[in-house]
Amino acid sequence: LRTFHHHIDLLRIPVGMYLVYLIYAGLMPFDFRFTLAELKSEMALNNLVPFYAYFKSASLFHIADLVNGLVSFMPVTLYWSARLRARGLNFSDIYPRTVLAGLALGLFIELAQLFSPARVAEITDVLNFALSGGLGTWVLRYYETEVRPQLALYRQGLIRL
Repeated sequence: LRTFHHHIDLLRIPVGMYLVYLIYAGLMPFDFRFTLAELKSEMALNNLVPFYAYFKSASLFHIADLVNGLVSFMPVTLYWSARLRARGLNFSDIYPRTVLAGLALGLFIELAQLFSPARVAEITDVLNFALSGGLGTWVLRYYETEVRPQLALYRQGLIRL
């Protein structure tokens, strides 16, 4: 029989809704057209070279966009990593799955944005989704290996903060 994890299973619907929101936000305004002129503008150097626009001019908008991209997929992979850990998988097995899931979602969204004149498809966003996938797993690993043991020692009165 399957063990029911109340603290994890209660998050299934909100995390699923957040994933739907990520896809919706990435595809909005749903104006998909294909012209060679638009495709040529999407294939500009600053869209194909990772982080090119960020090094060309470092503005607060670029930094906020980079941070937003890094943390956007993290809640989904944090939840998914917790589910996989509850099944007994090691972090070495979880990291590739979450990074590849982030890469696949980023590729899907950015390839769809190629056909939207209102959006700009960038390779940086694809890499951000992949890094965000690994970041969610890293946060869970850090909690399990660093924070949880320290909390246990604190609760036992063996250390003071």
